Amino acid sequence: PVTPECKMVLVNGAGHKAFCAGGDIDRIVDESNSGWNLRWFATEYRMNYRISKFQKPYVAMWRGIVMGGGVGISIFGSYRVATENTLFAMPETGIGFFPD
Repeated sequence: PVTPECKMVLVNGAGHKAFCAGGDIDRIVDESNSGWNLRWFATEYRMNYRISKFQKPYVAMWRGIVMGGGVGISIFGSYRVATENTLFAMPETGIGFFPD
């Protein structure tokens, strides 16, 4: 539960080059027989759903690259703020993965 003192959630990248470049596709493929990747996607999709239902403003500051899982943790929030250097992509669709 979110405390009443929380007025909003603001997410941004650690630098100016990228908000988030996405997940480690090589690991997801390498772990395809272990079940790890299924648990990882299930956790990510549950988090995306919770973000979409979040009761407070959820603001993603898109500076630089926004790809794959970075899109997932931001597209379902209340607001997204892009800049002139925002590069948005879902490259996983090019290798047959289903996008967030």
